[in-house]
Amino acid sequence: MVESIYLRENGGWTFFQGEAVPAALAKRGIVISPTAKVGIGAHMGSRACMGEVSYLDAGSYLGSRACMGEGAYAGAGSYLGEGSYLGTVSRIGAGSRMGAWASIGTGAYLGARAYLGEGAHAGDGAYMGDGARVRTTADCIVIGPLGSRNAMLTGYRGNDGSLRLATGCFLGTPEEFEAAVAKTHGDTEHGRRYRDALAYIRMAIPPFDAEQRERFDAWVASFEERETSATPEAQARHPRSAGRGGAAVSAGDTKSGTRPMGADE
Repeated sequence: MVESIYLRENGGWTFFQGEAVPAALAKRGIVISPTAKVGIGAHMGSRACMGEVSYLDAGSYLGSRACMGEGAYAGAGSYLGEGSYLGTVSRIGAGSRMGAWASIGTGAYLGARAYLGEGAHAGDGAYMGDGARVRTTADCIVIGPLGSRNAMLTGYRGNDGSLRLATGCFLGTPEEFEAAVAKTHGDTEHGRRYRDALAYIRMAIPPFDAEQRERFDAWVASFEERETSATPEAQARHPRSAGRGGAAVSAGDTKSGTRPMGADE
């Protein structure tokens, strides 16, 4: 269901609504499932696509040739760069950013205000919390199934570049994870497998040395500047209008539907 949308035209953004929308989408090769939903103030590039019951929330941007799978959700004010892919029933939170040609697998989650770098891939079932900074594919590792619930364990870099862990209802530091495993599983088989998985993740996503820290901080700064300058809000301060009414609409304050995290079971 697309009642209104901003689309690129003659180097700028034009607002379409009502009866003008279908023809405008077809002209740009954009394919949106009849059961998909596009929020107020959303922007979309040419040849983008949205699967069944997917939802691009208010003020978000879906870039050229980018695609959202069936049941995927992009939170308010999020940015999916050119050629990016958000997998089936995966979710990204409000204000999150996916770089060009980045991809997220099936049933995965990227939290609010989190970044996934250009060309990076987060696998099926990955859970990256609010503020995650996944510059490359190597910055997010998913291992599983583990534990009595056959859960997936995700290791990823947080907003300061340090290692964070998520599984089930747990989200925290490696030290907190170790304590939770010791308390819940002790020296059982499940406990040993969790500790082995943690040892591998620690090896694969080690702390930064000074040079790596400098490169990481530079990437965060450049990614923020590049993506912020490309957001619809920056480019559509004075959009043209088309269709009935022709009035521009601003991004709403709709919150993302991100699920809360609690204590590990």
